[in-house]
Amino acid sequence: MRILVVEDEEEIASVFRDLLIEAGHTPVVVPSVDAALERFGAAPPDAILLNLYFYFPSVSGLDFLRQRPARWAEVPLIAVSGFPTEGQARECLRLGVLDFADKRISRDLARGLIAYLEVRATARQGGEGERAGERRRSLRPPLPIPVRIAGADGAESVGECVDLSLFGMKVRPHGPLALDSVAKLSFIPPDETMPLEVLAVPVREDSDGHGFRFVSLSEATFRRLDGVVRREAERQGWVQSELDALVLPPGVAASTRPAKDPAGGRAPRASGPAQ
Repeated sequence: MRILVVEDEEEIASVFRDLLIEAGHTPVVVPSVDAALERFGAAPPDAILLNLYFYFPSVSGLDFLRQRPARWAEVPLIAVSGFPTEGQARECLRLGVLDFADKRISRDLARGLIAYLEVRATARQGGEGERAGERRRSLRPPLPIPVRIAGADGAESVGECVDLSLFGMKVRPHGPLALDSVAKLSFIPPDETMPLEVLAVPVREDSDGHGFRFVSLSEATFRRLDGVVRREAERQGWVQSELDALVLPPGVAASTRPAKDPAGGRAPRASGPAQ
Protein backbone atom coordinates (compact mmCIF):
# COMPACT_ATOMS: atom_id res chain seq x y z
CA MET A 1 0.00 0.00 0.00
CA ARG A 2 1.05 3.64 -0.49
CA ILE A 3 2.09 5.22 2.80
CA LEU A 4 2.79 8.94 2.87
CA VAL A 5 5.65 10.16 5.07
CA VAL A 6 5.53 13.90 5.82
CA GLU A 7 8.96 14.63 7.29
CA ASP A 8 11.47 17.37 6.57
CA GLU A 9 14.55 15.77 8.18
CA GLU A 10 16.15 13.50 5.58
CA GLU A 11 17.75 11.20 8.16
CA ILE A 12 14.42 10.52 9.89
CA ALA A 13 12.58 10.23 6.57
CA SER A 14 15.12 7.67 5.36
CA VAL A 15 14.56 5.48 8.40
CA PHE A 16 10.80 5.43 7.85
CA ARG A 17 11.31 4.87 4.11
CA ASP A 18 13.56 1.86 4.72
CA LEU A 19 11.21 0.30 7.28
CA LEU A 20 8.18 0.74 5.02
CA ILE A 21 10.00 -0.92 2.13
CA GLU A 22 11.07 -3.73 4.48
CA ALA A 23 7.39 -4.23 5.36
CA GLY A 24 6.42 -4.44 1.68
CA HIS A 25 4.86 -0.98 1.28
CA THR A 26 5.45 1.87 -1.15
CA PRO A 27 6.65 4.94 0.79
CA VAL A 28 6.09 8.40 -0.62
CA VAL A 29 8.23 10.93 1.25
CA VAL A 30 7.51 14.67 1.11
CA PRO A 31 9.02 17.49 3.21
CA SER A 32 5.82 19.40 4.08
CA VAL A 33 2.04 19.25 4.34
CA ASP A 34 1.72 21.55 1.31
CA ALA A 35 3.80 19.14 -0.77
CA ALA A 36 1.64 16.24 0.40
CA LEU A 37 -1.61 17.94 -0.59
CA GLU A 38 -0.15 18.94 -3.95
CA ARG A 39 1.20 15.43 -4.61
CA PHE A 40 -1.98 13.52 -3.81
CA GLY A 41 -4.73 16.06 -4.50
CA ALA A 42 -8.08 14.31 -4.59
CA ALA A 43 -6.61 10.82 -4.21
CA PRO A 44 -5.29 10.45 -0.62
CA PRO A 45 -2.72 7.75 0.25
CA ASP A 46 -3.60 4.54 2.10
CA ALA A 47 -2.00 5.72 5.36
CA ILE A 48 0.10 8.59 6.72
CA LEU A 49 3.09 9.16 9.01
CA LEU A 50 2.93 12.88 9.85
CA ASN A 51 5.46 15.14 11.55
CA LEU A 52 3.63 17.71 13.70
CA TYR A 53 6.34 20.25 12.87
CA PHE A 54 4.98 23.73 13.56
CA TYR A 55 7.23 25.50 11.03
CA PHE A 56 6.27 23.79 7.80
CA PRO A 57 5.61 26.42 5.11
CA SER A 58 1.99 27.56 5.27
CA VAL A 59 0.44 24.54 7.08
CA SER A 60 1.87 22.76 10.15
CA GLY A 61 1.21 19.12 10.90
CA LEU A 62 -1.13 20.09 13.72
CA ASP A 63 -2.95 22.57 11.45
CA PHE A 64 -3.48 19.73 8.97
CA LEU A 65 -5.02 17.54 11.68
CA ARG A 66 -7.39 20.32 12.68
CA GLN A 67 -8.35 21.37 9.15
CA ARG A 68 -7.74 18.34 6.92
CA PRO A 69 -10.07 17.98 3.94
CA ALA A 70 -12.97 15.56 4.30
CA ARG A 71 -11.47 13.17 1.75
CA TRP A 72 -8.42 12.79 4.02
CA ALA A 73 -10.33 12.48 7.30
CA GLU A 74 -10.62 8.66 7.29
CA VAL A 75 -7.04 7.92 6.23
CA PRO A 76 -5.25 6.09 9.11
CA LEU A 77 -2.57 8.39 10.50
CA ILE A 78 0.23 8.24 13.07
CA ALA A 79 1.78 11.52 14.21
CA VAL A 80 5.39 12.02 15.32
CA SER A 81 7.20 14.91 16.96
CA GLY A 82 10.78 15.87 17.72
CA PHE A 83 9.69 17.13 21.16
CA PRO A 84 6.72 14.97 22.21
CA THR A 85 4.65 15.85 25.27
CA GLU A 86 1.61 14.27 26.92
CA GLY A 87 -0.40 17.35 25.97
CA GLN A 88 0.47 16.90 22.30
CA ALA A 89 -0.41 13.22 22.52
CA ARG A 90 -3.84 13.92 24.00
CA GLU A 91 -4.60 16.61 21.41
CA CYS A 92 -3.55 14.38 18.52
CA LEU A 93 -5.66 11.49 19.79
CA ARG A 94 -8.62 13.85 20.21
CA LEU A 95 -8.16 14.82 16.56
CA GLY A 96 -8.31 11.21 15.43
CA VAL A 97 -4.75 9.95 15.03
CA LEU A 98 -4.03 6.30 15.79
CA ASP A 99 -0.86 6.93 17.75
CA PHE A 100 1.70 9.57 18.60
CA ALA A 101 5.43 9.02 19.07
CA ASP A 102 8.86 10.59 19.28
CA LYS A 103 10.16 10.65 15.70
CA ARG A 104 13.56 9.42 16.91
CA ILE A 105 12.18 6.15 18.26
CA SER A 106 14.14 2.96 17.68
CA ARG A 107 13.57 0.85 14.59
CA ASP A 108 12.02 -1.81 16.85
CA LEU A 109 9.28 0.49 18.07
CA ALA A 110 8.82 2.06 14.64
CA ARG A 111 8.22 -1.41 13.14
CA GLY A 112 5.42 -1.96 15.64
CA LEU A 113 3.78 1.35 14.74
CA ILE A 114 4.01 0.58 11.02
CA ALA A 115 2.47 -2.85 11.59
CA TYR A 116 -0.46 -1.27 13.42
CA LEU A 117 -0.87 1.37 10.71
CA GLU A 118 -0.98 -1.42 8.12
CA VAL A 119 -3.66 -3.32 10.06
CA ARG A 120 -5.91 -0.27 10.31
CA ALA A 121 -5.41 0.72 6.68
CA THR A 122 -6.20 -2.82 5.53
CA ALA A 123 -9.33 -2.88 7.67
CA ARG A 124 -10.46 0.44 6.16
CA GLN A 125 -10.10 -1.05 2.68
CA GLY A 126 -12.34 -3.97 3.62
CA GLY A 127 -9.60 -6.51 4.30
CA GLU A 128 -8.48 -8.22 7.48
CA GLY A 129 -9.64 -6.30 10.54
CA GLU A 130 -7.73 -5.02 13.54
CA ARG A 131 -8.48 -7.99 15.75
CA ALA A 132 -6.95 -10.60 13.47
CA GLY A 133 -3.97 -8.43 12.60
CA GLU A 134 -3.16 -7.72 16.22
CA ARG A 135 -3.41 -11.41 17.09
CA ARG A 136 -0.96 -12.27 14.31
CA ARG A 137 1.63 -9.71 15.39
CA SER A 138 1.48 -9.65 19.15
CA LEU A 139 2.06 -12.12 21.96
CA ARG A 140 -0.49 -11.66 24.77
CA PRO A 141 0.24 -13.72 27.88
CA PRO A 142 -2.45 -13.76 30.59
CA LEU A 143 -1.41 -11.50 33.47
CA PRO A 144 -3.91 -11.21 36.38
CA ILE A 145 -2.63 -8.11 38.20
CA PRO A 146 -4.44 -4.98 39.50
CA VAL A 147 -4.74 -2.01 37.14
CA ARG A 148 -5.68 1.57 37.96
CA ILE A 149 -7.50 3.45 35.18
CA ALA A 150 -7.56 7.27 35.12
CA GLY A 151 -9.85 8.95 32.61
CA ALA A 152 -9.21 12.26 30.86
CA ASP A 153 -11.59 13.94 33.33
CA GLY A 154 -9.54 12.75 36.31
CA ALA A 155 -12.00 10.06 37.41
CA GLU A 156 -10.30 6.85 38.51
CA SER A 157 -11.40 3.23 38.62
CA VAL A 158 -9.70 -0.10 39.24
CA GLY A 159 -9.74 -3.46 37.51
CA GLU A 160 -7.70 -6.55 36.76
CA CYS A 161 -5.53 -7.17 33.74
CA VAL A 162 -6.69 -10.08 31.58
CA ASP A 163 -3.72 -10.15 29.20
CA LEU A 164 -0.85 -7.90 28.19
CA SER A 165 1.08 -7.29 24.97
CA LEU A 166 3.72 -4.82 23.84
CA PHE A 167 1.02 -2.59 22.43
CA GLY A 168 -2.08 -3.15 24.52
CA MET A 169 -3.90 -4.63 27.47
CA LYS A 170 -7.29 -6.12 28.19
CA VAL A 171 -8.73 -5.03 31.54
CA ARG A 172 -11.69 -6.44 33.44
CA PRO A 173 -13.00 -3.48 35.50
CA HIS A 174 -14.37 -4.02 38.99
CA GLY A 175 -17.27 -1.67 38.26
CA PRO A 176 -18.85 0.35 35.44
CA LEU A 177 -16.29 1.88 33.09
CA ALA A 178 -17.29 4.61 30.65
CA LEU A 179 -14.37 5.84 28.55
CA ASP A 180 -14.52 7.55 25.18
CA SER A 181 -11.04 9.07 25.02
CA VAL A 182 -7.48 8.54 26.16
CA ALA A 183 -6.91 7.07 29.63
CA LYS A 184 -3.82 6.49 31.75
CA LEU A 185 -3.26 2.90 32.93
CA SER A 186 -1.05 2.22 35.93
CA PHE A 187 0.09 -1.22 37.13
CA ILE A 188 3.02 -2.88 38.88
CA PRO A 189 4.44 -5.77 36.83
CA PRO A 190 5.36 -9.03 38.59
CA ASP A 191 8.84 -8.98 40.16
CA GLU A 192 8.92 -5.17 40.05
CA THR A 193 8.18 -2.49 42.64
CA MET A 194 7.66 0.67 40.57
CA PRO A 195 4.35 1.33 38.78
CA LEU A 196 4.36 1.32 35.00
CA GLU A 197 2.17 4.13 33.60
CA VAL A 198 1.09 4.34 29.99
CA LEU A 199 -1.45 6.30 27.96
CA ALA A 200 -4.04 4.11 26.23
CA VAL A 201 -7.20 4.41 24.15
CA PRO A 202 -10.18 2.04 24.45
CA VAL A 203 -10.57 0.05 21.23
CA ARG A 204 -13.25 -2.53 22.03
CA GLU A 205 -15.34 -4.13 24.74
CA ASP A 206 -16.54 -7.72 25.04
CA SER A 207 -17.77 -10.09 27.73
CA ASP A 208 -14.21 -10.60 28.98
CA GLY A 209 -13.30 -6.94 29.48
CA HIS A 210 -12.16 -3.72 27.83
CA GLY A 211 -9.37 -3.75 25.24
CA PHE A 212 -6.91 -0.83 25.35
CA ARG A 213 -4.32 0.14 22.76
CA PHE A 214 -1.18 1.77 24.20
CA VAL A 215 -0.26 5.12 22.63
CA SER A 216 2.65 7.54 22.84
CA LEU A 217 5.03 4.90 24.19
CA SER A 218 8.43 6.19 25.21
CA GLU A 219 11.45 4.09 24.37
CA ALA A 220 11.99 3.30 28.08
CA THR A 221 8.38 2.19 28.56
CA PHE A 222 8.47 0.11 25.39
CA ARG A 223 11.62 -1.72 26.56
CA ARG A 224 10.13 -2.28 30.00
CA LEU A 225 6.93 -3.71 28.49
CA ASP A 226 9.03 -5.94 26.27
CA GLY A 227 10.76 -7.38 29.34
CA VAL A 228 7.48 -7.95 31.18
CA VAL A 229 5.78 -9.69 28.25
CA ARG A 230 8.78 -11.92 27.59
CA ARG A 231 9.14 -12.95 31.24
CA GLU A 232 5.48 -13.87 31.48
CA ALA A 233 5.56 -15.76 28.16
CA GLU A 234 8.58 -17.76 29.27
CA ARG A 235 6.90 -18.62 32.56
CA GLN A 236 3.93 -19.94 30.60
CA GLY A 237 5.95 -22.30 28.43
CA TRP A 238 7.07 -20.30 25.42
CA VAL A 239 10.58 -21.37 24.35
CA GLN A 240 13.23 -18.95 23.12
CA SER A 241 13.11 -20.08 19.49
CA GLU A 242 9.36 -19.43 19.42
CA LEU A 243 9.80 -15.98 20.95
CA ASP A 244 12.47 -15.09 18.39
CA ALA A 245 10.28 -16.36 15.53
CA LEU A 246 7.34 -14.36 16.86
CA VAL A 247 9.07 -11.01 16.73
CA LEU A 248 10.86 -11.23 13.36
CA PRO A 249 8.90 -9.87 10.36
CA PRO A 250 8.61 -12.06 7.27
CA GLY A 251 11.75 -12.17 5.16
CA VAL A 252 14.17 -10.96 7.86
CA ALA A 253 16.76 -13.49 8.97
CA ALA A 254 17.21 -13.95 12.72
CA SER A 255 20.94 -13.22 12.47
CA THR A 256 20.31 -9.74 11.07
CA ARG A 257 18.07 -8.46 13.85
CA PRO A 258 18.21 -8.31 17.65
CA ALA A 259 15.93 -10.85 19.32
CA LYS A 260 13.91 -8.18 21.09
CA ASP A 261 11.95 -6.74 18.21
CA PRO A 262 8.16 -6.36 18.54
CA ALA A 263 6.84 -6.45 15.01
CA GLY A 264 6.08 -9.33 12.72
CA GLY A 265 6.03 -13.09 13.08
CA ARG A 266 3.35 -15.55 14.08
CA ALA A 267 2.25 -16.93 17.41
CA PRO A 268 3.55 -20.40 18.33
CA ARG A 269 1.26 -23.30 18.87
CA ALA A 270 1.54 -23.54 22.65
CA SER A 271 0.56 -20.18 24.09
CA GLY A 272 -1.82 -18.35 26.32
CA PRO A 273 -5.08 -17.21 24.75
CA ALA A 274 -4.73 -14.38 22.27
CA GLN A 275 -7.01 -11.38 22.42
